[in-house]
Amino acid sequence: MKIEIINTGSELLLGTTLNTHGAWMGTELIKHGLRVQRQTTVPDGPAIIEALTESMSRSDVVIVSGGLGPTSDDISREAAAGVLGVELIEDEAALRSLEAFFEKRNRV
Repeated sequence: MKIEIINTGSELLLGTTLNTHGAWMGTELIKHGLRVQRQTTVPDGPAIIEALTESMSRSDVVIVSGGLGPTSDDISREAAAGVLGVELIEDEAALRSLEAFFEKRNRV
């Protein structure tokens, strides 16, 4: 099985954030006899679409880490939906749960 990991986030390429996700996922997958064939790190934005398209053409499993923040350049959800040809939906129960989580912490 060919497994690839795409790490998204400009902060990873700028060196302001250490990419601990990739190492952790590789360690956890190998415990189950699954070996990562390739890891790619791309900045936020359109590069995510290109990375997803390329990885999906050569791999059986593609894992994406990052890109789920509140800024406009975090487009992992939109990129994945577009590449897969599926529509994003908003789950009201999940939204309420998230709102309650942040409300308890006095955050918007």
